[in-house]
Amino acid sequence: MTRYSPWDHLEAMPHITFGITRLPHGEAWWLPDMQSIALDDRLSRVDRKWRLAHELVHAEEQDGNCHYEGPDGARQARRQEVRADRIAARRLISFDDLYEGLRQYPFDPDHVAEFLDVPTVALKVRLRHLRAGDKETLRRRLVEVGAIIDDHAT
Repeated sequence: MTRYSPWDHLEAMPHITFGITRLPHGEAWWLPDMQSIALDDRLSRVDRKWRLAHELVHAEEQDGNCHYEGPDGARQARRQEVRADRIAARRLISFDDLYEGLRQYPFDPDHVAEFLDVPTVALKVRLRHLRAGDKETLRRRLVEVGAIIDDHAT
């Protein structure tokens, strides 16, 4: 099975300049005017992977700066961030890998995240944004293997 690699994705986007440096605030930046992504040098390996995947979504979507003016600015910026998180999490965590992690480590998000090689926040985003059909399929498959108890069976 081939897993998504934000590093390979970055390599396929030669117009994007990339660097790891000490950022004065935040963990990662997409700088649209410079077509650049910067990651903070204090991030762990898995956090770098997560933040890069997120910033690549901003680059692909040609998002502007997240500091919008006007009464709708904060909501517009938040919408961009949620979209980037959702897409990055889906790319980094396939449905089958998610199932396997939850099957092996039910009720233990930190171990599931470690199994998936992502930060726990990425796992939480992936779970929060599962499609309704995927939620039901995942629940049914986990019940079948006894990883969770079917609360509808009684």
